[in-house]
Amino acid sequence: MGTVVVLELVRAQLALSGLMLALGLLAQGCWHRWGWFRRWRSRCLPRRRRCG
Repeated sequence: MGTVVVLELVRAQLALSGLMLALGLLAQGCWHRWGWFRRWRSRCLPRRRRCG
């Protein structure tokens, strides 16, 4: 019985760490894209305002 509990705990821990890793990568990708979008917008908007 003890070994089954340990195996379940290890499996749950691995699943949790995998989920956290996936969430971290997803958040990093979204944050990078959002930062690029903000940089592009801040670079283009003043130029457009000056021209317009």
